[in-house]
Amino acid sequence: MAKTKELSKDVRDKIVDLHKAGMGYKTIAKQLGEKHLAAVEERKIKSLVALLVETQMKKLEIKLRHFEELETIMDREKEALELQRQQLLTERQAFHMEQLKYAEMKARQQMEQQQANAAAQGPTPHHGPPGPGMHHGPTHHGPPPAMHSGHGPPGPGFHPMGPHHPQQTGPMGGPGQPMPGRMMPGGPPPGSMPPMMGPRHPGAPNGMYPGPSPVQPDGMPPASVGPQAAAPARVADN
Repeated sequence: MAKTKELSKDVRDKIVDLHKAGMGYKTIAKQLGEKHLAAVEERKIKSLVALLVETQMKKLEIKLRHFEELETIMDREKEALELQRQQLLTERQAFHMEQLKYAEMKARQQMEQQQANAAAQGPTPHHGPPGPGMHHGPTHHGPPPAMHSGHGPPGPGFHPMGPHHPQQTGPMGGPGQPMPGRMMPGGPPPGSMPPMMGPRHPGAPNGMYPGPSPVQPDGMPPASVGPQAAAPARVADN
């Protein structure tokens, strides 16, 4: 009986030990299972995080592509705007040049119109031939009758007199004709006008004014004026 009791005790102890060991194995198995599950969950989480990162990266890449496309579009628009600005500048310069040309043409037309109006309103008067009484130079008359050949010498009381100028009986110049000694603004230049007074002759040695030399035909020298001309008067005085 004692042996059976001892055997039963041993069996019980072994069973208890086995039960304890089984309980330990169970806890260990649970722990291992939990660790495995935790590892699986971590892997899943990591994969999900990786997917999220990839999706974010893809989104960022898409955004970058959109930005690059927008930059290219902006560059093209900028180039187009620059070309338009250059065209506007050239058109503006051309417009300014056209305005300057138009102003010059308008000024020329105004000047031509003013000249035409001035020519139509105040034409330059044309000087006609001088009248019979208008003489620009001294009248050339022949010598006195006593100086011609064939007549006797003058008497002792005779003194040679200068030529007698007739009074001006011609029509006087109107407002359109220039007065002698006065310049008209619309008339010919002074160089083209004939001299108003003829050349002065040297006076006679006896203080008398001899007459001008008579007009001689072409090729003949004019009559001498001066002491030779006054010689007959001296002979007559003697």
